[in-house]
Parts: sequence; C-alpha cells; structure tokens
Amino acid sequence: MYVDVQAKQGTHFVIQGDNLFLVDPDTHKESPLAVSKVIVTAHDGLLFVNKKQLRLPLVIIKSATDIIRCNNKHVSRAIIISYMRDGTCSCVSYTPIVSKQKASACIVKVLLDEKKNTESVAWQITSKKKITITHHHTKQTITTERPSLMIELKKGVLYFNKKKCMGSVFMIASGDNHLALNGTVYHGALLITHYKDTFCLVNYVPLEEYLYSVLHSESWPGWPLEVNKAFAITSRSYVIAMIMQSKKSNRPYHVKNSNIHQTYRGVHDKKALKDAVQQTEGVFLVYNDVPITAMFDSCCGGIIPSRIQDGIDFKKAPYLARSYACNYCKKCKIFNWQAEIEGDTFMRRLIPKALPKERFKSCKIIKKDPAGLVQEALIYSSRSTYSVTGKQIYTACKEVKSFCFTMTNSSRKLLLKGKGYGHHIGLCQWGAREMVNQGWDYISILQFYYPGTSFMRLS
Repeated sequence: MYVDVQAKQGTHFVIQGDNLFLVDPDTHKESPLAVSKVIVTAHDGLLFVNKKQLRLPLVIIKSATDIIRCNNKHVSRAIIISYMRDGTCSCVSYTPIVSKQKASACIVKVLLDEKKNTESVAWQITSKKKITITHHHTKQTITTERPSLMIELKKGVLYFNKKKCMGSVFMIASGDNHLALNGTVYHGALLITHYKDTFCLVNYVPLEEYLYSVLHSESWPGWPLEVNKAFAITSRSYVIAMIMQSKKSNRPYHVKNSNIHQTYRGVHDKKALKDAVQQTEGVFLVYNDVPITAMFDSCCGGIIPSRIQDGIDFKKAPYLARSYACNYCKKCKIFNWQAEIEGDTFMRRLIPKALPKERFKSCKIIKKDPAGLVQEALIYSSRSTYSVTGKQIYTACKEVKSFCFTMTNSSRKLLLKGKGYGHHIGLCQWGAREMVNQGWDYISILQFYYPGTSFMRLS
C-alpha cells in the first residue's frame, strides 16, 4: 500500500503505533523510541523525530505490533519517511519481512548459454579447486583430477573431458564456489540440463552475489553510492519478479544473461558496487504486495511512459505508467543521437526477402503514438512498398538507439535523429544520476520512477 502523504517544509507527520522503533535503512539496526507516538518534521534538508535531529535524510519507523498510522492513515507494518530536495518529505509503506529465508540464501538461476540438440559446442570450465560433477538423478559424484573440465555437445550427447556421459542433467561445482566458463568467473554452481530441444547451461548464484555482478554491467563507472543503491533495488525487484514468474513455466532458469533481462558478466572487485548492494540487502519494490517488474533504461529522452501505446500492459503494471516527464536526463550526451544509414543497407536489414536487383528509394514514418514513438514506417523500393514497425527498425539497426526518432531521406541515404537510449520505460539511469546531483536520496528516486510502489525486504 502506498500512503500518499507529503508534508511541506516545517510541517509534520504524526506517527502512531505500539512500541515504535527507529530503523537505520543502511544497517537495519533497530532503536526503540519507547513511545507510541512521535512527530516527524522536515526542515533545512534534515529530518527531526520529536525535535531530535537524525543523521540521515530518510528514516524507517516500525511498531512492535506491525500496525502503524501516519497522519491518521493506516499503514501496514512500517514506513519510510524521506526528505525531498524541494523541502517536502514523503511517506511510503514498507514491509520489512516477507520471507523466513535470508536474501543471501535466495538462488537466482541465470541462463549463460543454450544450444540446439543438433549443434556442436565446447564449454571450457576451470577453477582454483577440483571440480565435482553430480548426476542429477542418480546423485553419483565424480571429481576431476585437475581443476578443469571440457564439456562437449555432439549430436545431442554430452562428453566430459572426452568421455561420453549417460544422462542429460548434471550439477557442476567447485570447492571455492567459483567457476570460470570460457574465461569468465562466476560465483556459485553450474547446471547443464536438457530442456525441450536444447541444452542449457545455467548458473546457480545467490541473489546478492548476482546483483553485485549485474551492477558492474548495468551501472556506470564512478557513479555515487546513492544512485547505485537505487539501481540495486531496481535490479533486485526485477529479478525477484522474474523468479516468481518463472514458477508458472517449467523452464530451468529465471533470467537470461543479456539485455532481454539483465546483463551479467561474473564476479568483480568493485567495492563501491558491493557497498550499494549490501546497504540495501534484501530490499525490493512491490505494488499491491507483488514484486514489480522494475524496468529501466540508460536515458528516457523525456518521454512520458503513460502515453506509450505498444508493448506494456499498464493495467498489470500501473507503476510503469508514469504520467509525468523525467527532465533530469536532458544534459547527458545520449539524450540526443543521430545516425546515417545507406538506404540499400537499411532495406536489406529490414526486408531480407527483397530481390537482389531491388533498390532502396526512400522511407517515410507514417504513424507515431502519443508519446512520439515510431509505430509504423513505409519503405519504398524500385519494385515495391513495405511496411515495417518501429520495433523492427530498432532491432535491425544498432545505430537506432530508441523508438523516438525522425527520418530524412537524402541521396539514397537515411538520416535519423532521435531522443533517448533504450525503451523509455521505468527508471532512467542518467536521470537518476542527475537527481542525486541535486540532492535526491535513493528512496525518493525510486518513488519518482515507480509511482504507487512500496518497499519490502527479505528477512
């Protein structure tokens, strides 16, 4: 539940509940307030509880009975009060425990590679310790003589270090919980399994270790801790939602290791990113107590998501239907982009069935949605006219950075000019970066990009 309560500078929140506790959002340490009613005020960039100044620009308050009220509105379990840069503060519902399982014990299954039964492939696995191979069904275990393993797939049959294996599901692990696949080191274990007409190689990795790696791929070098906290919660929310969705299918993985879900490139030693994950451990976003599909992109280009007509079911994900623009990314280099593509090259990418002697003449955008995103264009050739979608253009042409663009024809070439970098939905990374520059905290940033959401935390 989201409590839409804001206090102007100098006004206050009245918090009521049995045996109230103050919770440090970074360490989760609880300090009893020894009262059943407190007044929280915001003033000059600071929060005060019963006139006592707090160290942080945000605070969690919970009660011993998990029932709490804010300005006479019932809130379940706990709240986060956060100071806003404009002198107001927001009050957001927060559920501190949703599972008896620790966040570190939650396992994410990441698809690293998949090959058709008819394909041939070799996966080189190495480790600093000896490698064990466990047959899924018989539970028989083999330990390699050396800390290396070559897995080969030939005509639907697996070979381990040149020896043919009877079976199609094996768990591979090492003594130090680190395995290198073709040179990239991953935390956890690897599962190789047959699924439909493919063999899948899946990394079993603890949730927080997975997030360390995702931030290394999805964040930007040198960005401040506060923005990486926002990214950590966004990525954690997304993968928890994917874990829950995967239960509806029989697939052996939760997410793919690509921008289809989240890019994941193994272990690293970037302390700042690990700090962001550790200081938000287990925290994720929910809407109506369900983990949200927390989408994000590099730069939204100022597009208003609620006006986008194709690709998102806003009835199922109203938290993605932001009805106001993000204007914080305007100064970043990727807010505007342009690309020039040879007409024939453009046509061949979009129309593989075009005849060998068929030549490109021009292309025209004929339909955009209210958000300004291209929905349909016509390609005119020397022989025919073809209709293509904005998504087809975005997918086929790596030069095209978003769905928001214009098109100019010149001498059998196309000049495209666009705004934004990505799909324009959810959190805007460069926008969030600028918000931190202007004094926003990570709680307020997440509420800005995912309106109507609240917070939960794995115990």
